[in-house]
Amino acid sequence: MENTLNKDEIAAKVIAILEQEDPLPEASLEDKLDYRYLDTGHIDSFSIMNLIVELEDTFDIKLSSEDTQSDQFRTARGLVSIISGYLSASVGW
Repeated sequence: MENTLNKDEIAAKVIAILEQEDPLPEASLEDKLDYRYLDTGHIDSFSIMNLIVELEDTFDIKLSSEDTQSDQFRTARGLVSIISGYLSASVGW
């Protein structure tokens, strides 16, 4: 996986992963980024492991338990932030 993705590209991939089963109910990109998919049940406890594996495989990262238990993990925007941090660290940004 190339580590030169910008935040918009990361966001598009994160949203596509979240929408594999069902589209997010929000209309605008900004609303989708802020949608609390865990709190609303869009991703249930059975699907969360699949989400983690999919994110790790797509972005060639390893999420920590701190990442997955953080408030950031509950929105697409937060996921983008977490992933961006890993990708920028791997290329020395």
